[in-house]
Amino acid sequence: MELLLKQYLSIWLVNFEFIAGSDGIPRPVCMVAMEHRSHRTIRLWNDEMSGMKQTPFPVDDSSLYVSYYATADLGCHQALGWDLPSALIDLYQLYRDDNNGMRPANLYRALLRYGVNEPSIAHDHNIRHMIMVDNDEYDEEIQSQTLYLCKRKVKAMEMLLPHLSPKNTRTLRAALRHGLDLQIISKMQHRGVPINNGPLKILRTWYPVAHPSIRKRLVKDVDSKYGVYDVMTFDIRRFNDYLVHQGILDWPRTEFGQLSLNDNVFSHMTRIYPELFELHELRVTLKHLPKIDLYLGSDGRSRDCPSPLRIDEPYSPRFVLGSTLWMQHLVRSRFNMSILYADWSDMELGIAAVLSGDEKMQDHYFSPDLYKMAFITGDGGVDSDSSGKIKIAQNDIKTVLLGMLHGLSNMALAYRTGRTEPEIRCLTHNLKKQFPRYCEWVHDNCIRAYAYNATYKGLDWAGYLGADLTPDAACIFPVQAARMDIMRHSRLLLDNAGFSMLGPTNDSILIELRIRDFDCASKNIRTLMAEASANVLGGFPLKIQTELLVEPKSQTQNGRRYLWETIWRTMYENKRALNVYSKDGTYDS
Repeated sequence: MELLLKQYLSIWLVNFEFIAGSDGIPRPVCMVAMEHRSHRTIRLWNDEMSGMKQTPFPVDDSSLYVSYYATADLGCHQALGWDLPSALIDLYQLYRDDNNGMRPANLYRALLRYGVNEPSIAHDHNIRHMIMVDNDEYDEEIQSQTLYLCKRKVKAMEMLLPHLSPKNTRTLRAALRHGLDLQIISKMQHRGVPINNGPLKILRTWYPVAHPSIRKRLVKDVDSKYGVYDVMTFDIRRFNDYLVHQGILDWPRTEFGQLSLNDNVFSHMTRIYPELFELHELRVTLKHLPKIDLYLGSDGRSRDCPSPLRIDEPYSPRFVLGSTLWMQHLVRSRFNMSILYADWSDMELGIAAVLSGDEKMQDHYFSPDLYKMAFITGDGGVDSDSSGKIKIAQNDIKTVLLGMLHGLSNMALAYRTGRTEPEIRCLTHNLKKQFPRYCEWVHDNCIRAYAYNATYKGLDWAGYLGADLTPDAACIFPVQAARMDIMRHSRLLLDNAGFSMLGPTNDSILIELRIRDFDCASKNIRTLMAEASANVLGGFPLKIQTELLVEPKSQTQNGRRYLWETIWRTMYENKRALNVYSKDGTYDS
């Protein structure tokens, strides 16, 4: 606390209570702000706040803004037209950094983590659900209880601040960087993503009607590759047999020994085993059937409204980038505008090459023939005469290098590459000779995670084995931590340069540009993103590619349009789903 008191003339602890509007923009209900030194308190109801053009407390460089889950409060600033704070620290971010790997906690559970006892929060939930009703008028009792709830949260933040306040200038700079990134994310949320409203109207009207047929069609088509459904029910025993047959033996399990089937586990395992992508998307799609309920403003943009009840998910399922991936086909640029898709090439391998200190692997990263190696034949020999075989071997090498990074077994790698286990063992043996420092680093990092119950600390991240960070995930954590640092630093540089970002998706960023500026802006964006990666990786810039977004990359690659096409085909076959289908292939309401 002493560092913060010396650095800033005033420290304001701020909390908003709000409801989510149908357009994805939060509607502030009340606000309580308290200055830490003087305990001066400002209490405002929604009609009082809406009449203010400026923030009722200083937000310049001499003042520190403190919040818990700041994107929600910053969203209220955006909705009211207030300035964003120059200096911000988010206690939730500091709590996650201090307890990374533990389950996310609300404000009161975070207090209990540090030994500060607080009464039950059941009453708070009752008040919050009362104000969740979209109503312009609240009686005096609800106003009084809501302001009391808001003030109580501010008091709780005051008790939590000494436990989480930065202890030195380095951690303070890291916390402020987090705060700047949260402001950029808040701008992205408020900006929204442009949507093609024609097909959305058709989906909203006819998708619920046709969903029984769509459900049967999707299960029939997708499950033919997996065989894990018993008619329309997901069969855990069949899924277990499928995993054993595919050599996927590291699937997380519950405390009772059953396969864990929650969405977070499936999402994480899909990144390791891409062949499960279609099954994961099918499960998510069936879960959200038959409702198409995106946040959509009058300007035709989908927005992600921060929720006080959702502090462990990056996006709301009512936001187009947070919904099922096939819904992202609704993203379309506006007239005279374009959407640029920018991402890093072989990001995980490039980061791992730097973190491991393997100079030979770093050189191969920039080679035109990435990780080129002779084709491994069944008898352990080599055959480099056929360029086609070399190309296949190159893909296999990338797969195996990434598999080693994720801690995959030889059996799993054999299924992923379509090769035999002896071939994989031979390839792994050759890779250990060619990239020895990388292979040693991967092994040592996993051992360190198991031995010390913690793993790599990046620029601002640390990982501790716990409820959310399993030993298998700890193997990839150093790379993921550096990836998050690169993504965050890229957002800072792009925002400072004045680019309008729409949102990050996996390892990519969507940016809205005027069509006439596309070529020049594309070059500048590649330069800034390469600079961001070089700043994080000690001067090693990752490769960047940019192109005009025609349709979402996560859907089109490897023929993954199947969900979108199947849904429209089934609605069309029902003869009730499509009112108008124009001759040029575009949808119209």
